[in-house]
This record gives sequence, C-alpha cells and structure tokens, in this order.
Amino acid sequence: MSEMRKGPTGRYSIIQGGYWINFLILTGFAAVFLNGRGFNARQIGTVTAIGSLLSCLLQQYIGTKADQSIRPLKWMAAGFLILCMAAPAALVFLPHTYLSSFVFFAAAYTLEISFQPLLSSLCLQFSDHGYDINFGIARAAGSFGYACAALFMGNLTEQYGAEIILPLLIGVYGIMIVLTLFLPVPEGRRKEDMHEANQPSSLKQFFHRYHRFMTAVTGFSLLWFMNSILGTYMIYFIDYYHGTAAQMSRCFSIMAFAEIPAIVMGSFLMRRMGAGWMLRVSAIGALAKDVLFFCAPDVTCFMWTNLLHFFQSGFYQVAAVYFCYSIVQPQDIVKGQSFLTIFVSGICSVAANYIGGILIDTVSIPVIYLVGIACNIAALVIIWIAVDPHRFAKEKIRRI
Repeated sequence: MSEMRKGPTGRYSIIQGGYWINFLILTGFAAVFLNGRGFNARQIGTVTAIGSLLSCLLQQYIGTKADQSIRPLKWMAAGFLILCMAAPAALVFLPHTYLSSFVFFAAAYTLEISFQPLLSSLCLQFSDHGYDINFGIARAAGSFGYACAALFMGNLTEQYGAEIILPLLIGVYGIMIVLTLFLPVPEGRRKEDMHEANQPSSLKQFFHRYHRFMTAVTGFSLLWFMNSILGTYMIYFIDYYHGTAAQMSRCFSIMAFAEIPAIVMGSFLMRRMGAGWMLRVSAIGALAKDVLFFCAPDVTCFMWTNLLHFFQSGFYQVAAVYFCYSIVQPQDIVKGQSFLTIFVSGICSVAANYIGGILIDTVSIPVIYLVGIACNIAALVIIWIAVDPHRFAKEKIRRI
C-alpha cells in the first residue's frame, strides 16, 4: 500500500469553523434579525421555509454538476462562497424594505445551506485521492466555531442590534474564500478515465438504485425535525421559560460544545461501534432529549438538557457522512452528500420552519414537544431499519 499524503486538515478545519459560525448566525438568529425588520413568527417561518425549499433544488443541481466535473471542487466551492457573501452584502446596502429583506435573507439562507454538500465533498475528494485528512477533527472545529459564535452573538445583538449579523457574515465568508482558494489540488479524474460504467446516475436512476440511502435520509429528516424548530424559534422557547437572548445564546453554545468530544472521537467510535450503531445511538439520544425538554420545569433545566446533543449530533455528524459514503457508489458521492443535506437541511427545515411558525402561533410549547417526541420515535424505527445489514440485500454496505 502506498503511503498516504498529508492532507490540508488545518485549512479545511478553519473553513468548517467559518461555515458553522455563519450557519449559527443565519439560522439561530433568523428570528431575531427578521423580527427586528418587522416580521412576525409566520412570516419568519415562510422566509426560512422558502430558503430551505430553494436549497433542495439548488443542491440537486450542484451535486449533479460536481459529480460530472473533472475539475477540483475547490474552484466551484470558492465561486459559491462569493455568492454566499453577496446576499448579506445586499442586505447591508439596499433599503430595509419588507421585499428586499425577504428576498435577500431567503437567498442568504438558501446559499448557506446549499454549501454543505460541497463542504463535505471537499474532504471526501482528498480522501479518495490518498490524502490523510481527518474529517472528525475538522467537523469538531466547525462545532467549536458554532459554539464560540453562540457564546457571543446574544450579547452582540443585545448591545449593537440585530443588524450586526450582516458584517459578521461578510467577514467570515471572506476568510473562507481565501482559505478555499489556497487548498491544494488533489489528483483529479482524467476524462479518459470517465468511461460510461462510471458515469454519475441520473436523478431517476439514483432513486431506483439506492433504497437503503433513501430510507436512511428519511429517518435523518425526522431525527432533526424538532431540532430544526428549536434552531429557528429558540427565542420563543426561551420566552416560554422567561429567559433572555443571552440565555438563548448559551443554549446554542451548550449544544455545540456538547457534540465536540463525540465528533473528535468519531473515527475511533466508528472502528469500535460502526457507523450504523452510532446512528442508532444518535436517534436514542434525540428521543431522550425531547422527553426531558417536555419535563423541563425552568430555563436552567432546558439549557442543560442540551448536553444530550453529545449523542444526537455528536454521533450523527461523522457517522451520517461516512454511512452515506459507504452505501453510495463513488461516481455519485457529491449527489449523495447533496441529497443528505437536501433531506436534513432542506425538506426537514421547510417542514420545521413552516409548521413550526404555525405551531408557535397556535399551540403551547409542551404540545410542540409532543410533536417532536412522535417524530423521534418514528426516526428511531426508520434508522434502525436503514442501517440493518440484513435488509436491502442488493445494496451492500462497503467497508471504509
């Protein structure tokens, strides 16, 4: 076996950190920003739901183009990040009308979510070409960035107002663009190697070829439904317990710091447990978390219950990427990562943001918790089926 080359884990980790800082700002403070521009809960839900829906369409297109491309992914990723930076820049310089806020915040939300499959695939491209690049360490850096941003964003928005998120987004995207451009170029596929047998699947072929994959991502969507509601409408849950914006930030921070140890140990845990069992533990942790939310008597208990994110997100983040990698053929890798994000950050977010906005306005917080518990019970059953090696006999799980 040839010796593996050293991969750009450090630079890739900073890109992951930047991505999740901006993800926290755009999703966690969407309600704060849009409320500051005069949007109510249903309108906020509509903006974020449209952003999530558009990301589903955009990611499918990106996945197809990336799988067909023989050029290094870093060029596509850098160009995409420039578009990501343009949307918050428009929100800064255009008049603060309802229409411009709606359009460009939805665009920023769409582009941020849509970058996820490219971000994961950047790492997989290096791994495919013999580079030693540690996805677990890099994803942990993402969680660390998310956690640190969560620590400060509540105080920043209280002190400077919700508009402060826009220059922060622009600055972080600028750093990500520079680092992406300075990533090394892995050995790419040559045109003569792209014979017909290795051509990427069409959309119809993909759905017919990967039943295990489609079952898994359906379970993942249900797994993250309640978490997506919390991510957008956290301020309303905090208000229910008579908490503050600073306590909301601490909730996000606790969630992010809690998942870091499990993500760092991701490779070790996969060797010991396997990605399938890690995903099962993730589903059990999510269910336990929602049950404890339902029982939480005050904001302190609500905040510390988020430590169970260690299991839900920590076990999921590494295992889901590599589980999907193990059941999708190499020529469909980016499309597979795209569909993973489409289901979890797209379809799931559309439903969670739209339904969540309606639920916030019409029912009590404990009823919303019961909806989350029901979704997580269904997720546990579906994920258990999807990762069972004895099912879907024609679709073997490859060793990684």
